[in-house]
Amino acid sequence: MSIALQTIFVDRESTRAGPFSRMKVIEALKVRSQDSRFPRVCVFPEATTSNGAQLMQFKKGAFASGEPVTPLLLTYPAAHYNSAHTGQNGTNMSLIRCFFQFHNRMKVVILDAYVPDEEEKADADLYASNVRTHMAKELGIPTVEHTLPDFFLMREGQDADFYYECDFVVAELTVRWGLDLDKCKVLLSMFMEIDKKKAGALSQEDFVDLFRLQTAEKEYISNFFSFFDDDDTGAISMREYIQAVAAVSASATLTERAALAFAACDKSARGGLSVEDLRRAGEEFATLGTVLATSKGGADAGSSLVDAKMFAKHDKDGDGLLNYEEFMAFAKDGDNAKVLAAPVGIIRELLGVCFENLNEGTEVMDENVITV
Repeated sequence: MSIALQTIFVDRESTRAGPFSRMKVIEALKVRSQDSRFPRVCVFPEATTSNGAQLMQFKKGAFASGEPVTPLLLTYPAAHYNSAHTGQNGTNMSLIRCFFQFHNRMKVVILDAYVPDEEEKADADLYASNVRTHMAKELGIPTVEHTLPDFFLMREGQDADFYYECDFVVAELTVRWGLDLDKCKVLLSMFMEIDKKKAGALSQEDFVDLFRLQTAEKEYISNFFSFFDDDDTGAISMREYIQAVAAVSASATLTERAALAFAACDKSARGGLSVEDLRRAGEEFATLGTVLATSKGGADAGSSLVDAKMFAKHDKDGDGLLNYEEFMAFAKDGDNAKVLAAPVGIIRELLGVCFENLNEGTEVMDENVITV
């Protein structure tokens, strides 16, 4: 049947090679749209089904040729079960539930052909976005930036009876930190393991267990927790957990690591770090069994990293502490960035993610990048 309908097959996992790769599909779409011998091509640009409450991002393949398109609005009015294959039902159960409805309805609205202007012809992403906005307006629903990888990630959680707030887009994580769908699945699995109560977010109790802070001062725990809980909800969401992972990853900027190091080392909750605070972080890191590349001294690794003269240089008020601004300036001065290795390394060890593998091929977003 699929062959008789002249279907263009695609391997979703392939981007550049093979007869069914995405690039080959885009080429085939261009040929068919410009050759009158072929019938008109029907494309589902969302690349999946949804509950119809919003339109997800459109794939640009249908718009790459720059040819006019005729938008079709498909809805599935139902009093009981939405036959658009949404929700937690698998393929077999979905079919059975459709059988047990008196009838299954689909409403099709054919809009006028959308003719792209010159700017849209030159930019497939813009063309796809404008058509999506036009269709969403006709349907009276909003658009969202989620795509197929977001859907697959949510299904990964649902299959494990785990539900989290999906307030991020996988595609953006891929661009920023090199976190593709498979890597996000690894992080989701770890997040679910930490979230023992299956609340969809990490409580302060989960946080204390993760970072072994049972004997730490309450004020320090609260301040350190707040560093990750950037929306002040009292819980760390999946998005905030990913941000924590990114802060100790191979693609993290010096500024991101320095901010994390400051929060981790301020155990006295004074709003400033002493030389001893930084040395203690190095000793704790060595205790975890990790030897810094900058030292072979084991437990003495931390003391060899702190230059007392450079520390005093940036201690503008001479109180023996570097506040946040002073510490940022200290970390960016000369070779002082190596001081960040210990506190960042501690967080990295406790999170337990192999960050080099997670960030292979990632473009550096900031020239001030250091590597642990």
